[in-house]
Amino acid sequence: MAISRRPAEAEDLVQTVFVKLATTGADLLAVRKPASYLHRILRTVWVDAWRREASTGEEQPLEAGAGRSGHTRLDETAALDVERALRRLPDHQREVVELHLVEGFSFREIGRMTGVSIWTATGRYRLAVGRLRNLLG
Repeated sequence: MAISRRPAEAEDLVQTVFVKLATTGADLLAVRKPASYLHRILRTVWVDAWRREASTGEEQPLEAGAGRSGHTRLDETAALDVERALRRLPDHQREVVELHLVEGFSFREIGRMTGVSIWTATGRYRLAVGRLRNLLG
């Protein structure tokens, strides 16, 4: 959910990752950090799906508010504002914010998962937070 933001797409991504894992075989024995490995596969599958979707030119509707019963209208409005602001971030910045704040990964882990240095990951996070502050006032 942190990557795709859509429940149906998240379920499809997890299913695709399980199929990839089931067909990987002995290569899995060399994996030293399973969480990073799984996230890397998940991210790759998501990027591939996103590129296919982008090439068709179809934009998916924002599914904000799904499963948020019991919240006030103000909470829903604030959540929509945050979600819209997150969507305006470049993909690499949004990914770092979601991995750090939602998933709880350290910047070192995020760097390993995304193939960048720890300093690049923290820089992306810092830029994203600054941009979010500007977007949200």
